[in-house]
Amino acid sequence: MIVIAIGRDRNHKPFIKFKRELQDTLRGKLNIKALFESNYSINTLLESVRGSIFADESKSEEYEKRYTNIKQNHNNIKVLKITTYSIGEMLVRYFYAVEECFKDNNTLYVLLPELCWLGNYTTANVQANKYIGICDIEDTLFWLYIIKHHESEIDLSEMGRLSIRKGMPTYYVKANSIVDHFTESERDFGNKSMKDMGIINEYVCFASRNSIFKTKVEGRDNDDASVIRNSRFDYYKKSIEYLESVKIQAVKMGRGESPMVPINNCIDYAGKFANDFMDLFLSANCMFMVSGISGIFNIPQIFSKPVLVVNAIFITFSFGGCRYTEFDMFIPKKYYNKHKNRCLSFKEILELEKSCHTNAQYYRKKGIEFIENTEEEILEAVKEMYSRLKGTWVDTTKDFDNYNEYKEIYKEIYNEQHKNPKNGNGDPLPFRPAATYLRKNQYLLE
Repeated sequence: MIVIAIGRDRNHKPFIKFKRELQDTLRGKLNIKALFESNYSINTLLESVRGSIFADESKSEEYEKRYTNIKQNHNNIKVLKITTYSIGEMLVRYFYAVEECFKDNNTLYVLLPELCWLGNYTTANVQANKYIGICDIEDTLFWLYIIKHHESEIDLSEMGRLSIRKGMPTYYVKANSIVDHFTESERDFGNKSMKDMGIINEYVCFASRNSIFKTKVEGRDNDDASVIRNSRFDYYKKSIEYLESVKIQAVKMGRGESPMVPINNCIDYAGKFANDFMDLFLSANCMFMVSGISGIFNIPQIFSKPVLVVNAIFITFSFGGCRYTEFDMFIPKKYYNKHKNRCLSFKEILELEKSCHTNAQYYRKKGIEFIENTEEEILEAVKEMYSRLKGTWVDTTKDFDNYNEYKEIYKEIYNEQHKNPKNGNGDPLPFRPAATYLRKNQYLLE
């Protein structure tokens, strides 16, 4: 079994890193738990441990016994760092690690947090002999102790391998192929929780990116790159009404949100019921998820669930490590150029994103306005996704031609972004554009 240790601050401490506190720490005025709760980098922790600035040996006997047991079951121990300041950044690195790093079942792989904060999660079996083990502070302190006292016995040669996403590919997984996620008791708890919420049929998860999670839950400042990814949840209303007509429920996902204005057929999980475990359980058991560009859509990818991304931006890069299924689709926001008085094609978006990357100010300077998808555009894409999953969708000859043309454009995007020195985030979005969207936006293929 491969165990992944991911650090977490259970109290959701704000994301802070003050120079004065760091100086005090280096003088030995703060203990290691205080350092954790202030979200300092794992590099600072490791160097502090190695330098014996922190000399908490009170659990040495317990730690040594635990380490002895681990060594009996694993020939090798390998430690890597993983970014944990957002769920999306963490999960794409986890997917990459699964595909590229975890090669030996006799090795214990430990992922230590790049920053000591994570907004989620509890535990879940995600794949045959793969396991996400979410550690609290004490568990991560155990590994820091082991590094201090047994560093020569642990492989630290690739500590920084997951730090940068530059060049990371995307990974295909067959839809609904990853099963056996939860223990029997977890399934019983999850099913009961869903029943208590009022979920009694098949359901689709809906998420719209806003600033609440970042500012209220993570305690981080908002930024322009975040704001231009935001979208409105009420634009899902027609899609939710359509799903009701085919006896599919809708579940609003999210965290830290106030109860929403009621929408028929929509369970307000985000405003009334949200918790760590059910974020996973709902994502694992949904028919598919509809989401904007946000880390939340990486959660169903743990469980090989299809995803429809709406209001997509940064589509020509920034998806390194991402998983995708044969059903995944997207519809982009319109990139409206005020100087040209028109929307940009995929090729023009490529050139734009090569220079602007995620910098909202650069887009504004070039006269770019991001226009959200309409309710009707989202509705058509949801209908298409539902029909494809049910096996009733039929592509027209024009749909095939459009998709083949897009695949050629995608190859160009892929090659150009791999050569782009500014692209530190990996491959383009690997999903297919919704056929319904391309039918009405042919300019994208010019």
